[in-house]
Amino acid sequence: MKNKDLCTVLAFDPGETTGWCVISVKPLWFNGFHDYGGTPLESFDLFRYGQIDCVSKDLDGWFGTAQKHAGINMAGENAGIEMMVGMACYAYPKSVVVVEDFIPDMKRMDQARHTLSPVRITAGLSFGMSQELSHGRLSDERIFIQNRSLAKTTCTDDRLKRWGMYDSKSGAHARDATRHAYYFLRDCMGDNHKAAFKRHLAWPHLFDDPANVDEISRPPRKKKLGEII
Repeated sequence: MKNKDLCTVLAFDPGETTGWCVISVKPLWFNGFHDYGGTPLESFDLFRYGQIDCVSKDLDGWFGTAQKHAGINMAGENAGIEMMVGMACYAYPKSVVVVEDFIPDMKRMDQARHTLSPVRITAGLSFGMSQELSHGRLSDERIFIQNRSLAKTTCTDDRLKRWGMYDSKSGAHARDATRHAYYFLRDCMGDNHKAAFKRHLAWPHLFDDPANVDEISRPPRKKKLGEII
């Protein structure tokens, strides 16, 4: 099966160290074909992960960054964003892109500018992909912002270990991206309308809009006595 015929999710945990994970499955995976007695990992066609350093490419050194950009490492963040856009648009051009939502915890946040790095990186990724779309290098917009707590509480470390998806050496951010990738896939499972519509939004080249399918497959309504149709 060619890559374009697989359902691929590319998930990011954005920040100074941005985690990423790629998982590909066959379309039939969502309708129970993933459950054959093995671990989820064994049902994947592709499983890769890693981390992107978004701080070290400081061309002007710390002093230059502090003077020019008020302490924000623009060079490092922009280099990381460029890698993310490349992955989304060229390495995995038919993937759905899932990004961890950023909800500030005012009790834990400090005043350092790196605190908002996830926001800047997410905005940069969105802009980069929109540019690719406007120039015809992408066929559709397919970024999903996903709740952080849902992925963390569903795909805990213990479950990742049982599922064969935990790598202690991968880095915490890569593991968080793995949680988001697999949670998204799980949320697309089943034959209900919500799951079917989410599959269509994520991979429109593989799944039809369920509203159109329902309209075609719905039997004609019987005419009531005296009714003109």
